Amino acid sequence: MGRFTKIPATPSVPLSPEPQHDSPVAASSDQPRLSRLTVPDHQRWRSLESSLTIKKPAGQLRDEVIKAAALVWAHTPPRDPHPDRKAAAAVARYLFDEGVLHEQVSLERALTRAAVDRYLRDNLTHSQRSLKTLRTTLYCAGRVLYPREYPLPTTVPTRRAQATPPARSEDIAELYANLVYLRGQQHLRTQLVLDLVTGAGLKSSEIRRLRGGDVAVERLATGEEVVVVTVHYRGEVARTIPVRCPVRARRILDRARVVGQSWMMPVNQQGVVEYNAVNRASEYFTRKGLPGFDVSSLRMRWLVDLAATPGVSMSAFLQLSGIGDYSTLRDLSGFVAPLSLAELVSAVDSDRWVAA
Repeated sequence: MGRFTKIPATPSVPLSPEPQHDSPVAASSDQPRLSRLTVPDHQRWRSLESSLTIKKPAGQLRDEVIKAAALVWAHTPPRDPHPDRKAAAAVARYLFDEGVLHEQVSLERALTRAAVDRYLRDNLTHSQRSLKTLRTTLYCAGRVLYPREYPLPTTVPTRRAQATPPARSEDIAELYANLVYLRGQQHLRTQLVLDLVTGAGLKSSEIRRLRGGDVAVERLATGEEVVVVTVHYRGEVARTIPVRCPVRARRILDRARVVGQSWMMPVNQQGVVEYNAVNRASEYFTRKGLPGFDVSSLRMRWLVDLAATPGVSMSAFLQLSGIGDYSTLRDLSGFVAPLSLAELVSAVDSDRWVAA
Protein backbone atom coordinates (compact mmCIF):
# COMPACT_ATOMS: atom_id res chain seq x y z
CA MET A 1 0.00 0.00 0.00
CA GLY A 2 1.42 3.32 -0.97
CA ARG A 3 2.16 6.00 1.59
CA PHE A 4 0.53 9.35 1.24
CA THR A 5 2.69 12.36 1.67
CA LYS A 6 1.63 14.23 4.75
CA ILE A 7 -0.31 17.33 3.80
CA PRO A 8 0.79 20.31 5.85
CA ALA A 9 -1.99 21.77 8.02
CA THR A 10 -3.41 25.02 6.84
CA PRO A 11 -2.15 27.69 9.22
CA SER A 12 -4.91 29.29 11.24
CA VAL A 13 -5.11 32.99 10.63
CA PRO A 14 -6.26 34.76 13.79
CA LEU A 15 -8.68 37.61 13.47
CA SER A 16 -6.81 40.84 13.46
CA PRO A 17 -7.05 43.00 16.56
CA GLU A 18 -9.56 45.79 16.59
CA PRO A 19 -8.32 48.50 14.22
CA GLN A 20 -7.70 52.05 15.26
CA HIS A 21 -10.31 54.71 14.71
CA ASP A 22 -8.57 55.95 11.59
CA SER A 23 -9.28 52.66 9.85
CA PRO A 24 -12.68 51.01 9.61
CA VAL A 25 -13.70 48.09 11.80
CA ALA A 26 -13.42 44.85 9.85
CA ALA A 27 -16.76 43.75 8.46
CA SER A 28 -18.06 41.87 5.51
CA SER A 29 -19.28 43.67 2.42
CA ASP A 30 -22.92 43.74 3.53
CA GLN A 31 -22.13 45.19 6.99
CA PRO A 32 -21.46 48.80 7.98
CA ARG A 33 -17.80 49.69 8.35
CA LEU A 34 -17.28 51.62 11.55
CA SER A 35 -14.71 54.38 11.74
CA ARG A 36 -14.51 57.96 12.90
CA LEU A 37 -15.89 58.94 9.50
CA THR A 38 -19.15 57.08 10.20
CA VAL A 39 -19.65 58.41 13.75
CA PRO A 40 -22.77 60.62 13.73
CA ASP A 41 -21.73 62.75 16.75
CA HIS A 42 -17.98 63.15 17.29
CA GLN A 43 -18.46 65.04 20.55
CA ARG A 44 -20.46 62.15 21.99
CA TRP A 45 -17.89 59.64 20.76
CA ARG A 46 -14.95 61.54 22.27
CA SER A 47 -16.85 62.01 25.53
CA LEU A 48 -17.57 58.29 25.78
CA GLU A 49 -14.02 57.32 24.96
CA SER A 50 -12.53 59.64 27.59
CA SER A 51 -15.04 58.95 30.38
CA LEU A 52 -15.60 55.19 30.13
CA THR A 53 -14.31 53.16 33.06
CA ILE A 54 -14.71 49.45 33.81
CA LYS A 55 -13.58 47.41 36.80
CA LYS A 56 -11.21 45.19 34.85
CA PRO A 57 -7.44 44.68 35.10
CA ALA A 58 -5.50 47.55 33.59
CA GLY A 59 -3.64 46.87 30.39
CA GLN A 60 -3.79 46.93 26.62
CA LEU A 61 -6.89 44.76 26.47
CA ARG A 62 -8.91 47.10 28.67
CA ASP A 63 -7.77 50.13 26.67
CA GLU A 64 -8.78 48.42 23.42
CA VAL A 65 -12.25 47.39 24.60
CA ILE A 66 -12.96 50.90 25.91
CA LYS A 67 -12.09 52.38 22.52
CA ALA A 68 -14.07 49.71 20.69
CA ALA A 69 -17.12 50.08 22.96
CA ALA A 70 -17.09 53.87 22.61
CA LEU A 71 -16.88 53.59 18.83
CA VAL A 72 -19.72 51.13 18.41
CA TRP A 73 -21.96 52.77 21.01
CA ALA A 74 -21.47 56.18 19.38
CA HIS A 75 -23.36 54.71 16.40
CA THR A 76 -26.46 53.93 18.50
CA PRO A 77 -29.36 56.34 19.08
CA PRO A 78 -28.29 59.14 21.48
CA ARG A 79 -29.50 59.37 25.05
CA ASP A 80 -28.71 61.34 28.22
CA PRO A 81 -25.01 61.33 29.22
CA HIS A 82 -25.34 59.16 32.36
CA PRO A 83 -27.33 56.25 30.84
CA ASP A 84 -25.20 56.61 27.69
CA ARG A 85 -21.97 55.97 29.62
CA LYS A 86 -23.62 53.23 31.68
CA ALA A 87 -24.72 51.33 28.57
CA ALA A 88 -21.37 51.80 26.81
CA ALA A 89 -19.60 50.48 29.92
CA ALA A 90 -21.77 47.35 29.80
CA VAL A 91 -20.68 46.82 26.19
CA ALA A 92 -17.04 47.34 27.20
CA ARG A 93 -17.27 44.75 29.97
CA TYR A 94 -18.76 42.25 27.53
CA LEU A 95 -16.03 42.92 24.98
CA PHE A 96 -13.40 42.47 27.70
CA ASP A 97 -14.78 39.07 28.76
CA GLU A 98 -15.11 38.02 25.13
CA GLY A 99 -11.62 39.30 24.37
CA VAL A 100 -10.10 37.36 27.26
CA LEU A 101 -11.73 34.20 25.91
CA HIS A 102 -10.31 34.67 22.40
CA GLU A 103 -7.17 36.60 23.43
CA GLN A 104 -8.04 39.52 21.16
CA VAL A 105 -10.75 42.11 20.59
CA SER A 106 -13.01 41.86 17.56
CA LEU A 107 -16.33 43.64 17.21
CA GLU A 108 -17.14 41.54 14.15
CA ARG A 109 -16.88 38.33 16.16
CA ALA A 110 -18.21 39.56 19.51
CA LEU A 111 -21.36 41.27 18.26
CA THR A 112 -22.86 38.37 16.36
CA ARG A 113 -26.23 37.25 17.68
CA ALA A 114 -24.87 33.81 18.49
CA ALA A 115 -21.97 35.16 20.55
CA VAL A 116 -24.17 37.60 22.48
CA ASP A 117 -26.85 34.99 23.19
CA ARG A 118 -24.20 32.51 24.34
CA TYR A 119 -22.77 35.09 26.74
CA LEU A 120 -26.20 35.93 28.13
CA ARG A 121 -27.11 32.27 28.51
CA ASP A 122 -23.91 31.41 30.38
CA ASN A 123 -23.96 34.54 32.56
CA LEU A 124 -25.04 33.56 36.07
CA THR A 125 -23.98 36.71 37.93
CA HIS A 126 -26.90 38.93 36.89
CA SER A 127 -30.43 38.99 38.21
CA GLN A 128 -33.28 38.50 35.75
CA ARG A 129 -33.97 42.23 35.72
CA SER A 130 -30.36 43.27 35.12
CA LEU A 131 -29.95 40.48 32.57
CA LYS A 132 -32.88 41.88 30.60
CA THR A 133 -31.27 45.33 30.64
CA LEU A 134 -27.94 43.86 29.54
CA ARG A 135 -29.64 41.97 26.69
CA THR A 136 -31.29 45.16 25.45
CA THR A 137 -27.95 47.00 25.57
CA LEU A 138 -25.94 44.31 23.76
CA TYR A 139 -28.65 43.83 21.15
CA CYS A 140 -28.58 47.57 20.49
CA ALA A 141 -24.80 47.44 20.01
CA GLY A 142 -25.02 44.33 17.84
CA ARG A 143 -27.65 45.96 15.66
CA VAL A 144 -25.00 48.48 14.52
CA LEU A 145 -23.02 45.77 12.69
CA TYR A 146 -25.69 43.13 12.14
CA PRO A 147 -29.09 44.80 11.78
CA ARG A 148 -30.64 41.67 10.23
CA GLU A 149 -29.64 39.54 13.20
CA TYR A 150 -31.21 41.97 15.66
CA PRO A 151 -34.61 43.00 14.26
CA LEU A 152 -36.37 45.68 16.24
CA PRO A 153 -39.06 44.25 18.54
CA THR A 154 -42.62 44.62 17.37
CA THR A 155 -44.31 47.46 19.18
CA VAL A 156 -47.27 46.30 21.23
CA PRO A 157 -49.85 49.00 21.96
CA THR A 158 -50.02 49.62 25.68
CA ARG A 159 -52.19 51.78 27.83
CA ARG A 160 -50.66 55.11 28.73
CA ALA A 161 -49.67 55.59 32.34
CA GLN A 162 -51.93 57.79 34.38
CA ALA A 163 -50.79 61.37 34.89
CA THR A 164 -49.23 62.22 38.24
CA PRO A 165 -51.78 64.05 40.44
CA PRO A 166 -50.68 67.51 41.56
CA ALA A 167 -49.38 67.95 45.08
CA ARG A 168 -51.60 69.82 47.50
CA SER A 169 -50.62 73.37 48.45
CA GLU A 170 -50.68 72.43 52.14
CA ASP A 171 -48.28 69.53 51.44
CA ILE A 172 -45.83 71.94 49.80
CA ALA A 173 -46.08 74.25 52.79
CA GLU A 174 -45.31 71.30 55.07
CA LEU A 175 -42.22 70.42 53.00
CA TYR A 176 -40.84 73.93 53.46
CA ALA A 177 -41.63 73.81 57.18
CA ASN A 178 -39.72 70.52 57.52
CA LEU A 179 -36.57 72.09 56.08
CA VAL A 180 -35.65 73.09 59.65
CA TYR A 181 -34.76 69.43 60.28
CA LEU A 182 -32.06 69.46 57.58
CA ARG A 183 -28.60 70.95 57.89
CA GLY A 184 -25.78 72.03 55.59
CA GLN A 185 -25.74 70.62 52.07
CA GLN A 186 -28.90 68.61 52.68
CA HIS A 187 -30.84 71.80 53.51
CA LEU A 188 -29.32 73.68 50.56
CA ARG A 189 -30.00 70.92 48.04
CA THR A 190 -33.58 70.27 49.16
CA GLN A 191 -34.58 73.93 49.40
CA LEU A 192 -33.09 74.62 45.96
CA VAL A 193 -35.04 71.73 44.41
CA LEU A 194 -38.29 72.90 46.02
CA ASP A 195 -37.71 76.49 44.88
CA LEU A 196 -36.90 75.57 41.27
CA VAL A 197 -39.88 73.21 40.91
CA THR A 198 -42.57 75.17 42.75
CA GLY A 199 -41.23 78.56 41.66
CA ALA A 200 -40.20 77.91 38.04
CA GLY A 201 -41.76 74.54 37.18
CA LEU A 202 -38.46 72.85 36.29
CA LYS A 203 -38.15 69.10 35.70
CA SER A 204 -35.55 66.92 37.44
CA SER A 205 -33.31 66.77 34.36
CA GLU A 206 -33.51 70.55 33.95
CA ILE A 207 -32.53 71.12 37.59
CA ARG A 208 -29.45 68.92 37.18
CA ARG A 209 -28.34 70.85 34.08
CA LEU A 210 -29.04 74.34 35.44
CA ARG A 211 -26.07 76.67 35.88
CA GLY A 212 -25.71 79.93 37.74
CA GLY A 213 -25.41 81.79 34.46
CA ASP A 214 -28.93 80.63 33.54
CA VAL A 215 -30.39 82.82 36.29
CA ALA A 216 -30.56 86.57 35.67
CA VAL A 217 -32.38 89.74 36.65
CA GLU A 218 -34.34 91.46 33.88
CA ARG A 219 -35.70 95.00 34.09
CA LEU A 220 -39.09 95.53 32.50
CA ALA A 221 -40.26 98.70 30.78
CA THR A 222 -42.23 99.54 33.91
CA GLY A 223 -39.01 99.54 35.95
CA GLU A 224 -39.82 96.30 37.73
CA GLU A 225 -36.95 93.85 38.15
CA VAL A 226 -37.78 90.18 37.60
CA VAL A 227 -35.65 87.10 38.29
CA VAL A 228 -35.81 84.79 35.27
CA VAL A 229 -34.58 81.21 34.83
CA THR A 230 -33.49 80.14 31.34
CA VAL A 231 -33.77 76.45 30.49
CA HIS A 232 -31.49 75.06 27.77
CA TYR A 233 -32.01 71.90 25.78
CA ARG A 234 -29.31 70.55 23.46
CA GLY A 235 -27.47 73.83 23.53
CA GLU A 236 -30.47 76.00 22.66
CA VAL A 237 -32.80 78.08 24.81
CA ALA A 238 -35.94 76.03 25.40
CA ARG A 239 -37.84 78.54 27.50
CA THR A 240 -37.44 81.41 29.95
CA ILE A 241 -39.51 81.46 33.15
CA PRO A 242 -39.99 84.47 35.45
CA VAL A 243 -40.05 83.52 39.14
CA ARG A 244 -42.97 85.48 40.54
CA CYS A 245 -42.59 84.46 44.19
CA PRO A 246 -40.18 87.09 45.62
CA VAL A 247 -38.88 84.81 48.38
CA ARG A 248 -38.06 81.94 46.03
CA ALA A 249 -36.67 84.35 43.45
CA ARG A 250 -34.27 85.88 45.97
CA ARG A 251 -32.96 82.49 47.14
CA ILE A 252 -32.49 81.25 43.56
CA LEU A 253 -30.66 84.45 42.60
CA ASP A 254 -28.43 84.31 45.69
CA ARG A 255 -27.44 80.73 44.86
CA ALA A 256 -26.69 81.69 41.24
CA ARG A 257 -24.39 84.50 42.39
CA VAL A 258 -22.52 82.10 44.67
CA VAL A 259 -21.88 79.43 42.02
CA GLY A 260 -21.27 81.80 39.09
CA GLN A 261 -21.10 79.78 35.87
CA SER A 262 -20.97 76.45 37.73
CA TRP A 263 -23.87 74.09 38.48
CA MET A 264 -26.70 75.32 40.68
CA MET A 265 -26.99 71.95 42.41
CA PRO A 266 -24.16 70.95 44.79
CA VAL A 267 -21.56 68.74 43.11
CA ASN A 268 -19.77 65.63 44.37
CA GLN A 269 -16.01 65.17 44.85
CA GLN A 270 -15.58 64.67 41.10
CA GLY A 271 -17.13 68.08 40.45
CA VAL A 272 -20.30 66.80 38.76
CA VAL A 273 -23.95 66.75 39.75
CA GLU A 274 -25.04 63.23 40.67
CA TYR A 275 -27.64 61.63 38.41
CA ASN A 276 -29.94 61.03 41.41
CA ALA A 277 -29.24 64.40 43.01
CA VAL A 278 -32.86 65.53 42.84
CA ASN A 279 -34.30 62.27 44.15
CA ARG A 280 -31.75 62.28 46.95
CA ALA A 281 -33.24 65.53 48.23
CA SER A 282 -36.49 63.71 48.93
CA GLU A 283 -34.59 60.90 50.67
CA TYR A 284 -33.29 63.35 53.24
CA PHE A 285 -36.86 63.76 54.49
CA THR A 286 -37.78 60.08 54.46
CA ARG A 287 -34.64 59.09 56.38
CA LYS A 288 -35.86 61.31 59.22
CA GLY A 289 -39.33 59.80 59.13
CA LEU A 290 -40.82 62.84 57.36
CA PRO A 291 -42.99 62.82 54.22
CA GLY A 292 -40.94 62.89 51.02
CA PHE A 293 -41.97 64.41 47.70
CA ASP A 294 -42.30 63.60 44.01
CA VAL A 295 -40.88 66.23 41.65
CA SER A 296 -43.47 65.33 39.00
CA SER A 297 -46.25 65.94 41.51
CA LEU A 298 -44.78 69.31 42.52
CA ARG A 299 -44.39 70.35 38.89
CA MET A 300 -47.97 69.29 38.17
CA ARG A 301 -49.15 71.61 40.96
CA TRP A 302 -47.17 74.45 39.34
CA LEU A 303 -48.74 73.66 35.96
CA VAL A 304 -52.27 73.51 37.38
CA ASP A 305 -51.83 76.83 39.17
CA LEU A 306 -50.38 78.39 36.01
CA ALA A 307 -53.26 77.10 33.87
CA ALA A 308 -55.79 78.52 36.37
CA THR A 309 -54.12 81.94 36.54
CA PRO A 310 -56.39 84.64 35.04
CA GLY A 311 -54.92 86.36 32.01
CA VAL A 312 -52.53 83.54 31.03
CA SER A 313 -53.10 82.83 27.34
CA MET A 314 -52.56 79.46 25.74
CA SER A 315 -49.43 80.71 23.97
CA ALA A 316 -48.03 82.01 27.27
CA PHE A 317 -48.81 78.73 29.02
CA LEU A 318 -47.12 76.63 26.32
CA GLN A 319 -44.06 78.89 26.31
CA LEU A 320 -43.68 78.83 30.09
CA SER A 321 -44.44 75.15 30.64
CA GLY A 322 -42.56 73.63 27.73
CA ILE A 323 -45.44 71.24 27.03
CA GLY A 324 -45.60 70.29 23.38
CA ASP A 325 -47.94 67.33 23.06
CA TYR A 326 -51.70 67.10 23.20
CA SER A 327 -51.83 64.04 25.46
CA THR A 328 -50.09 65.93 28.28
CA LEU A 329 -52.53 68.80 27.97
CA ARG A 330 -55.40 66.34 28.10
CA ASP A 331 -54.00 64.84 31.31
CA LEU A 332 -53.59 68.29 32.78
CA SER A 333 -57.18 69.28 32.01
CA GLY A 334 -58.39 66.59 34.39
CA PHE A 335 -56.91 68.50 37.35
CA VAL A 336 -57.96 72.06 36.41
CA ALA A 337 -61.23 73.22 37.93
CA PRO A 338 -63.83 74.09 35.23
CA LEU A 339 -64.78 77.75 34.87
CA SER A 340 -68.29 79.07 35.12
CA LEU A 341 -70.03 80.65 32.14
CA ALA A 342 -69.49 84.13 33.58
CA GLU A 343 -65.78 83.45 33.99
CA LEU A 344 -65.53 82.13 30.44
CA VAL A 345 -67.29 85.20 29.06
CA SER A 346 -65.01 87.56 30.98
CA ALA A 347 -61.96 85.64 29.73
CA VAL A 348 -62.93 86.25 26.10
CA ASP A 349 -62.03 89.62 24.63
CA SER A 350 -65.11 90.28 22.49
CA ASP A 351 -63.51 93.30 20.84
CA ARG A 352 -61.22 90.95 18.91
CA TRP A 353 -64.09 89.24 17.12
CA VAL A 354 -64.97 90.70 13.77
CA ALA A 355 -68.68 90.75 12.96
CA ALA A 356 -69.64 88.56 10.07
